[in-house]
Amino acid sequence: MITATVFLFSGCKKESLYDLSDVFYVRYKNAEMPAYVYGNGASKVFVIVLHGGPGGKGLEYRPGALSELESDYAIVYFDQRNSGMSSGSYSSKELTVERMAEDILALVKVIKYKYGNDISLFLLGHSWGGTLGTKVLLMDQTPFKGWIESDGGHNLAQLVDSQLPLFKSVANGQINLGNNVRFWERTLDIVNEVDPVNYTEKDGDRLNSLAFKSESVLLRDGVLETPEGIELHMMTTLFQTDPVTATINGASIGRIMVKENDIWNTIDFTDRLNEITIPALILWGKYDLVIPPVLGEEAYENIGSAEKQFILYEKSGHSPLMNEYKAFAGDVRDFIERYK
Repeated sequence: MITATVFLFSGCKKESLYDLSDVFYVRYKNAEMPAYVYGNGASKVFVIVLHGGPGGKGLEYRPGALSELESDYAIVYFDQRNSGMSSGSYSSKELTVERMAEDILALVKVIKYKYGNDISLFLLGHSWGGTLGTKVLLMDQTPFKGWIESDGGHNLAQLVDSQLPLFKSVANGQINLGNNVRFWERTLDIVNEVDPVNYTEKDGDRLNSLAFKSESVLLRDGVLETPEGIELHMMTTLFQTDPVTATINGASIGRIMVKENDIWNTIDFTDRLNEITIPALILWGKYDLVIPPVLGEEAYENIGSAEKQFILYEKSGHSPLMNEYKAFAGDVRDFIERYK
């Protein structure tokens, strides 16, 4: 049974529910994890955001699509175990996807205790948050009205297999257009050096780094949509967390989860996706070289939900909630209104 302790309440009053600005911590199995709640609590709809990584932080997701949704719903930006401003005393053996999923279910209990059992909860996971969210739902999907996955990884073991053909397709397409030809020719050289059968952890790390560099090039060339109007919001969230603590946490959990727990070679939920039956919205960027769209299509095809939708954003990379954030926010809003 999952029980959680909440402490460091901020004084949230009923009259402020339309414009929540609340912070509390969840203490569960030797971890203390902050949740930052912003938006319209009077809507009785709370969206739990699962950040990427492992080792990201909740508030880095506030600029863009999710801030657009704060006028309609309460958005919960949560720092996962050993991430962001979380703290605690536990062994590396306790940094597993199972334990981190338990943390989310503990967070659910605290949110309901704090804001009422009559609220509607939605789970939104991006990148690694999609992996974690899938595990949460496989453990207990009953608290949630719907699942929103953006560029997530239900099958981390197949990342390189899906990256190689997409890299080649995008690179050749950009060369034919005359865009940054030297960069894309070098990209093809790197990709062609990877043995598609016997690739190594080093190959995976190199492709992941190359994916983000490629996205920067695509952004400069106008292939990806440049997000406008979120710079100020990004600056205001920058100083809400201690960057030193967040960086140390991120490096630590990244090393443990990848090097010790080998998540990239061991996590594959494909055969269990049929167990997820709540309404699902799968959102992906067409040029996501980090976690290619083919994995989103696989998730859509295998998920057991009778009510599900897959949307591909034509001018987005790994983060359509930034690239095409207004369209992303509109699609999420439509989904929540349908199932809240």
